Amino acid sequence: MSIAIYRLLGGKVRNKVQVYAWIGGDRPQDIEKAAKARIAQGLKCIKMNATEDVNWLDSPSVLDATIERLKTKRWVSMPASTSTAASTNRWRSN
Repeated sequence: MSIAIYRLLGGKVRNKVQVYAWIGGDRPQDIEKAAKARIAQGLKCIKMNATEDVNWLDSPSVLDATIERLKTKRWVSMPASTSTAASTNRWRSN
């Protein structure tokens, strides 16, 4: 069969699809530079780590550092969507 899959599924439904670029985020000092580079490439959405490499959010200071990373989005004037996924091995409450 030589028919495009999108035709089998009913035809085109959009002309554009929003994409994002991964910029890391483990090192806060690199976030702004990486985000600006992606903006220069024409991208309007980024994905980044909100936390450093941690096994769990073990203290208020880790949460504070996470918030500071997310504030970078404001510095680069990127109307980015924010998707937060907890990439931790376990959650802990003290």
